[in-house]
Amino acid sequence: MRTPRRERGLVLLPVALTLAIVGAIAYSMTREGSMDVSNIDARYDIEVARYLAEAGVNLAKWQNQKRGCKSEIGFGAVALPGGSIVAGLIDQKGKNTLEVSLNATTDRGTVHAVDKLALTTFDLTGAKDATVDSSGGNDTSITLGVTTGQGPLKYLETTDGQSHALLRFPISGSLDNSSIITAQLQLTQTDSKSTQMPRSLSAHQVLHDWGAGATWTSPWTTPGGDYVPTPVATVAIAGNTTYPLPIDGLVQGWVDHSVDKDKGLLLKPSGLLEAHFASFDASANSPKLVVRYYPRCS
Repeated sequence: MRTPRRERGLVLLPVALTLAIVGAIAYSMTREGSMDVSNIDARYDIEVARYLAEAGVNLAKWQNQKRGCKSEIGFGAVALPGGSIVAGLIDQKGKNTLEVSLNATTDRGTVHAVDKLALTTFDLTGAKDATVDSSGGNDTSITLGVTTGQGPLKYLETTDGQSHALLRFPISGSLDNSSIITAQLQLTQTDSKSTQMPRSLSAHQVLHDWGAGATWTSPWTTPGGDYVPTPVATVAIAGNTTYPLPIDGLVQGWVDHSVDKDKGLLLKPSGLLEAHFASFDASANSPKLVVRYYPRCS
């Protein structure tokens, strides 16, 4: 039997309404999705511009350092993936600070400008070597149960859980504000009652001021010393000999003043019993800090 035309229209009406609603939702989703994509594209372009600007600053700094702090040099326009950088102003201020101004432009036109950013520069034409010894430095040992400072001794004592050693090197002169390539602490063991294996010695950054009168409990908030738990270096101890501990990062902090050099470092033993290391007061084999570095332009 034929369905009347009017009835067919009524049957189709819900279908038409459904299609209209689906279309509206689809349009809304497409529009919002398009806006989201545009926002993501814009944020991405801004990040590319920042990357280009950072690359330009590093290029300006590197080129001038390779000239040996003699005079400023500009690199003009340089094309990089994603855009280009143009150096507008490069000036050596007092030979130790480089002043840079540049524009970074992405392939889609976003610009990130760097206006007269001052950079510390180093002489990369040749590395220098220095040995820092005891002159002007300080060291001592702190021992569980000993309530007075141990004063000047020819050795630093380390015993697992009972004795720690403290060292402070005089960092000054040409090392000040330099760029550290390597820094090695050299310690010489003179005797020990240790029989346990394995044995090791760790160097830690100290977090509290101390002096010759330091003990196991004073001036610390924690008995045994206030120090960063993660060591900056650890070396295996096998007998009476000289041991190197690479402490590049800590020394870099000392010379660029991001770490307080006057707090020095703490030597924490593992498996050692009354292990003695030559101190600053020893006649031979006293602790030394052997440094290779790039000096700051001056």
